[in-house]
Amino acid sequence: MHPCHLHSRVMFCVLASFVLLACHSEPTIGTLVHEDSARPRPRALEEPERDETLVAVDSSGVVRLVDAASLELRLGVRASEEEATVVDLSVHAEEGELRRLAIVSQAEEEAPSDVSVFPFTGDVFARPRVVRRFEGVLDVLALSDGALVFQLGEAREWSFVSAGEDRPRSKQCPMPTSVLAVEHHEGATHVIALARSADDTPILARGVIEEGQVARCEVTPLSDPLSEAARAVRLDGVDLTVDTVAGELVVGRLGGPAPAPVGLPFGRVEAVIPLELGAERGLAVVGSEPSSVVVVWLQLEGDPLVSMAASEALGAHVEQVYAGLHRALAFAAGRLFVATSAGLEAFEVEPPPSASLRPIALPDAVRSLRGPLASAPALEGEETGQE
Repeated sequence: MHPCHLHSRVMFCVLASFVLLACHSEPTIGTLVHEDSARPRPRALEEPERDETLVAVDSSGVVRLVDAASLELRLGVRASEEEATVVDLSVHAEEGELRRLAIVSQAEEEAPSDVSVFPFTGDVFARPRVVRRFEGVLDVLALSDGALVFQLGEAREWSFVSAGEDRPRSKQCPMPTSVLAVEHHEGATHVIALARSADDTPILARGVIEEGQVARCEVTPLSDPLSEAARAVRLDGVDLTVDTVAGELVVGRLGGPAPAPVGLPFGRVEAVIPLELGAERGLAVVGSEPSSVVVVWLQLEGDPLVSMAASEALGAHVEQVYAGLHRALAFAAGRLFVATSAGLEAFEVEPPPSASLRPIALPDAVRSLRGPLASAPALEGEETGQE
């Protein structure tokens, strides 16, 4: 594996474990941390459904759920009894409710890594139903009945872990740089991702999960001239690419004509997420060299594709990622959160016609959080216990 395909997580090397678990024993790890706080504000009936909860990590390795509107810490969950480092996380929601949290964590450098999957049962996280150990650089995607693990080590493999499978079967499949979509067809789950081939060319990978395992991986070469830092995202059924050309940010339709310039200078693309505010659709992009954040508003059915954009410089460095996913962005309660080396920065996002980004002053407890980041629906109840 060439060094240029490793991201900076490899500098603390390949993830280690937070808890040992006998192969056939019941998981016994998982510590919940609670904060006394009021319930999040109720959503108005006419307000469109949106994520209201920020998911981030504190300095002791606890995954924190934050009310993104009030900026109050809510529930916390630790992947181990020790202060393990959370390297990746992913949440799964159904019907507007948080259902599952998947965490990749390491206890020390140059050791294997563990993946734990916590069910969310109404208002608390249960103890992890799945804990598995893997070698290599890992990313994770929480799904309805388990988690998909992307592995970059001696091989590039995808594995599906669930409570009913002690030894998950893997399929060779490229390490994704972006997950575009999760689809369900005839009893199978299809995960579609942008990746790079062994020859470092852009490809589309489709992993098919059937009967609790990755049944196959289908790879399609792409004609799009995408750089190794390009990211992709699906927005309202349209697959979009985000890249830089000659130092300028560009956005295009995957497999479509040449990407459209945004009109802003930009360094290296690190992370992209979709934005939906009312009838407006757009993308949030965070970059390095220099570190900045951009919101691009789009006309998905129109021409030109890009309608408006706003940019803000960041006050601290954004980690560069050279292999795998980068969860440096989250959008919740109409606010954009960015993970930097110094903690979180946040912005109020205003759609067109103002199309602006307004910095938000964060409380110390929130500002000190770090990535990986995710967003989730509002937590409707008080968190008072654990299964």
